[in-house]
Amino acid sequence: MKLFLDVGNSRIKWRSTTMPESRAVSSVEALGKQWQDLPAESAVSLYGCNVRGPEVAKEIDRLARQFFSSDVRWLSSQAQAAGVRNAYALPAQLGVDRWAAIVAANARNPGRACIVVDAGSAITVDAIDERGQHRGGVIMPGLKMLFEGLGRAAQLQNIAADRRERLVQECQALASSTEAAIVSGVVFSMRGGVRMVIEQQCRQINVKIHAIPIFVTGGDAHMLTFESLQTQRLPDLVLDGVRLLSKLGLSESEQ
Repeated sequence: MKLFLDVGNSRIKWRSTTMPESRAVSSVEALGKQWQDLPAESAVSLYGCNVRGPEVAKEIDRLARQFFSSDVRWLSSQAQAAGVRNAYALPAQLGVDRWAAIVAANARNPGRACIVVDAGSAITVDAIDERGQHRGGVIMPGLKMLFEGLGRAAQLQNIAADRRERLVQECQALASSTEAAIVSGVVFSMRGGVRMVIEQQCRQINVKIHAIPIFVTGGDAHMLTFESLQTQRLPDLVLDGVRLLSKLGLSESEQ
């Protein structure tokens, strides 16, 4: 059995070759509680991407040894893999979660340009051309970061989560309270900013914006709706990339 991990800033997602769907937890402790319920396997290989730092990786490695007698093979970004070439002059500096999502998107869309949007704690927008060349991308604040910054300035950072979610769903340009105005402004900033990036990327890679697939993943993917564009929400795009890269053995320990 293979087990795949996507360790993000806000949550940890994981999936195995025997599971139909991924699971998500907020802490390493919660991950351990889920792993202890898995049926025993004679051999388990673990692959993961991690942007939360080396200490979290060590904690997860300890769990992996406890439950599966194996360390995680932590992936890193490469100059090229699975038909994709990295735009970065120093490939390892590209976030490994971005790299995994880019590889997975290209595999879904071979021979065609596409754009990958990952709406997590930060939002990343990356373009891949029809030759599988990653052309680069943008990193911008995510919904939570935007809200915390503006909400703190207006002393509204303690809005209850359920009320904030309701305001997000009801966002409008004619808000009639400061709370609603801030939440609506954050949502419009996020959607408008991503749309502007997509428009410029399409011009730079010479593709019509209405013709290019846009793959959207991440915890806030549901917030990004782009009228008349070819948008597909793929919640496990990073895990799909980890799975593809696992077949190539591109872990940090094997470089």
